[in-house]
Amino acid sequence: MKQSIEKKGTNVSLKTNFLTKTAILSVIAYILMLLEIPVFFFPGFLKIDLSDLPALLGAFALGPAAGIIIELIKNVLHWITATHTGGVGELANFIVGCALIYLLHIYTEKIKTK
Repeated sequence: MKQSIEKKGTNVSLKTNFLTKTAILSVIAYILMLLEIPVFFFPGFLKIDLSDLPALLGAFALGPAAGIIIELIKNVLHWITATHTGGVGELANFIVGCALIYLLHIYTEKIKTK
């Protein structure tokens, strides 16, 4: 019985660790999304977006599901607080971010097999 308690405690600790890292990376991604760096000689709506970097770090460290969760939380927070597109821009950012994470996952799995 003592082993099951230790195993259960470790499982809870791993879940808390995952949740904490995901939350911190989501907030960092949201803050980076609020920074708008315009691209010169292009229309005003084109901006450099550094908010996918924490999601990529989360995907590397915690797996692709964590990266997608980070993307989701980042875009929901931006949609609630600071949207200028009515949710369309956030949806596009989520789809592109998930595609980037998925391709990264496929590429890293291919490298591991070599």
